[in-house]
Amino acid sequence: MEDDMNWYRAELDGKEGLIPSNYIEMKNHDWYYGRITRADAEKLLSNKHEGAFLIRISESSPGDFSLSVKCSDGVQHFKVLRDAQGKFFLWVVKFSSLNELVDYHRTASVSRSQEVKLREMVPEEVSLVC
Repeated sequence: MEDDMNWYRAELDGKEGLIPSNYIEMKNHDWYYGRITRADAEKLLSNKHEGAFLIRISESSPGDFSLSVKCSDGVQHFKVLRDAQGKFFLWVVKFSSLNELVDYHRTASVSRSQEVKLREMVPEEVSLVC
């Protein structure tokens, strides 16, 4: 049943199970950029506010993710690690999903060398000429 496209593995409150695909709505996150290079992530974040971030597929480790964050001294890149149970982490605290990792680091620093909390990127302002 796990290979059936009509079922998805889901986790809620630490409990895992399969649910029918018509019970869920897939939502994209503005912070997930998929296949974007490290250099392109740096270009995108370089003129953003401190804490602006994105998650991308790792170039050096296919199948893994990288977290790119604008810090006071430029853009820093963090490899998102996974343990044997598939939990995501940067340092010590582990999470069941990238969503949980991102939410945690909105209030706890992603960096050990400086205080940097994740903040949404502000969309480019569009100026209208009348």
